[in-house]
Amino acid sequence: MDDEFLKIGEVSKILKVPVGTLHRWKKERGMPAIKVGKALRFKKSDVVKWFESHAINGKKEKR
Repeated sequence: MDDEFLKIGEVSKILKVPVGTLHRWKKERGMPAIKVGKALRFKKSDVVKWFESHAINGKKEKR
């Protein structure tokens, strides 16, 4: 189900990035998250959309 909410550790494992990187992306790049008390929750479908829209296409630039 794409509308499930994930804990930050789960998102970290899925995207294979440290938790600190997720905090930085939320603060600096606007990664969507919901604050529940002191904890962050991430809607899986929002994370996928955000991640895909911020992905680098992998092509090398000519200099």
